[in-house]
Amino acid sequence: MSTAATSAALSVSVSESSSGGGSTSSSGFSERDVLEGDLPQLHEVTRVLLAMSKIAREQTEGEPVVDYDEDYKTLHISDPFFAFYLRWGIGVDAAPLRNGKA
Repeated sequence: MSTAATSAALSVSVSESSSGGGSTSSSGFSERDVLEGDLPQLHEVTRVLLAMSKIAREQTEGEPVVDYDEDYKTLHISDPFFAFYLRWGIGVDAAPLRNGKA
């Protein structure tokens, strides 16, 4: 992995507390608007992050794209393109990509 890609890695802390209202994104939707039901519990989020990390380590070649550190409750995203997609890809119509018409 190049130095530029390494320096662009993103780390996200998974907090045990959550605010009642949720944050509002630049598109005007809050987290509560996006989720139709209740917010997931911390153990549910942790279980999914651990599973994603395991898949990234065992089923892909090279450096894993995501790695969850359970001790520090931190998700490391080493791929800057994936981090960019997670931050800015919301609201992008992915249907043409799924149909192979990109």
